[in-house]
Amino acid sequence: MLLCLCATFFSGCLSGQERKDQEKWVKELNKTFEDDQFEYTGAGSGTPFGANSNVAIARSKEFPDEKIIVRNNDGELQTNYNYIRYQKEAEDYLTEYFDGIFECDDYEVEYKPVNAYTPVEDISEREFVEEYVHLNQTRVTLYKEDGSFPSEEEMAEILVSIVKDRDEVCYITIYCCTEETSTEDRSKDCVCFYTLVMNKKDTISSISVASNGGKERHNIREQVQLQDTV
Repeated sequence: MLLCLCATFFSGCLSGQERKDQEKWVKELNKTFEDDQFEYTGAGSGTPFGANSNVAIARSKEFPDEKIIVRNNDGELQTNYNYIRYQKEAEDYLTEYFDGIFECDDYEVEYKPVNAYTPVEDISEREFVEEYVHLNQTRVTLYKEDGSFPSEEEMAEILVSIVKDRDEVCYITIYCCTEETSTEDRSKDCVCFYTLVMNKKDTISSISVASNGGKERHNIREQVQLQDTV
């Protein structure tokens, strides 16, 4: 008997009731987002023994290549689905936000935050952008054929000016490229890239610059208190 219990414990499998609960969560996705169809595919991972009873994975008919997550967070059902279906709208908003900030021939913005969730609610595009789109995990690729990008100090000042009035934790990467490149090869193909990291709202932990595919990196600024900036 003990051996059976141990085998079940270490297998990482859900109990029958836990699976039923997760299937109900996916049914809530179907009820809430009527323009799409969701199919339960299993539990998420993330525990030492495998399956996570608090995280369910679903497949979406509209976004078949994406992993739809619905989780129980202290009794509230949350999902990453709104971030997936409104990714283009979020990137359009951020593209407009960054317009005119940098001198370049062209630029593009990628926004795909990790571990980003909303309640299981069918919110509008406008509500999503206003409530949930922040400068976290935001990547901006600048294209300038002649390679005349701002100096390190100038770029640091620009990054500080971007975040100083935003009441949020930001994580921004700026890639400086002389020609278009794929998102997978940006760090290798660009002249250099800058990363701004914040761990709390009022302080920039660091602004760094890297080149040679990230092999050469150093900090330009550290522990910048935003309330002290002009």
